[in-house]
Amino acid sequence: MPSKKAKNAKNEAESPARRIGRPLSSGNPDHPIVTIRLKLGLTQLEMAASMGLGMSAYQDLEADASKVRNRHHQQAERVAFFTAAERKDPALIPDSYRRAMQQLKGLV
Repeated sequence: MPSKKAKNAKNEAESPARRIGRPLSSGNPDHPIVTIRLKLGLTQLEMAASMGLGMSAYQDLEADASKVRNRHHQQAERVAFFTAAERKDPALIPDSYRRAMQQLKGLV
């Protein structure tokens, strides 16, 4: 088994773009946050930055769904909502935001 030092050397030799620039190839597609990220076509780095997380913290969330808390899911949905608005693509709006907008529509 390679030592931690050897693993770190390998990771440092690999370019950051190779490790984190893959928008559609990493993570579990059944994972709710991965599903949102893939639907948006974002890289892990872009999603992490949009959620206000560091790259390693975000990768931990994708690697272990049990670490995902409600706030992480809400942050991912917020990213999707604002990305939908920015791209003018209502198909990207999360269902929870759609329901809230329907409720608000009835109040106005």
